[in-house]
Amino acid sequence: MTAAYIIHRRAYSNSSLILELFSESHGRLPVMARGGRSATTRGRQSWLPFQFCQVQWSGRGEIKSLRSWETVAEPCVLKADALYCGFYINELIQRLTAREQAQPELFQAYARTVMQLAHKNIELQCILRIFEKQLLQCLGYGLLLTHAADSQQPLEAHASYDYQPELGPIACDATQSVVMRVQGQTLLDLHSEQFSNAESMREARQLMRFLLSSYLGSRPLKSRELFMQKSLGE
Repeated sequence: MTAAYIIHRRAYSNSSLILELFSESHGRLPVMARGGRSATTRGRQSWLPFQFCQVQWSGRGEIKSLRSWETVAEPCVLKADALYCGFYINELIQRLTAREQAQPELFQAYARTVMQLAHKNIELQCILRIFEKQLLQCLGYGLLLTHAADSQQPLEAHASYDYQPELGPIACDATQSVVMRVQGQTLLDLHSEQFSNAESMREARQLMRFLLSSYLGSRPLKSRELFMQKSLGE
């Protein structure tokens, strides 16, 4: 059996479920829980997003058959804005990771993030920025956050930089027209995973959205749309 989280679920036929799992040993993959929608099915209530479990499956097709399932702990209960943050990180996993490609370091980063969202002992925006950074690192798109890409000089907290996706930060001044201007302090804060002020947090959010858009493509994130609808309804 292998450790896994449920990151998505959907109905299949009249009685079954397709569970999208993010597993430690096999990465992301879908499994079919036959009879999973039946009221008499044991464990039905445990098939919830953010549930940590031990699973076993079989099959050679794209969708595996769930053979064994054990919950390791109670589901992490995410509420209010933390729930939308959870939907967001799940969607990033679905959109940016390849199926059946093990990502043990990313799995551990995901597990930490879910726990942090559940306990909310860290600012939510800080949790998301750290996860986004770790996600890109695990996928091979790690950020350059300590020195300038062109000069190799250490970043200066009060200097401005043009962050170029394939290169990193390049020093610039206030008169230059750049695509993504960011302060050195913001990059240093991302590196240390501790944000010094609200402006640094705001810039980090803009930077990560800009960088992730290169890999997500033009299709909007559903989790972001849900959060916007929720905000408008308040």
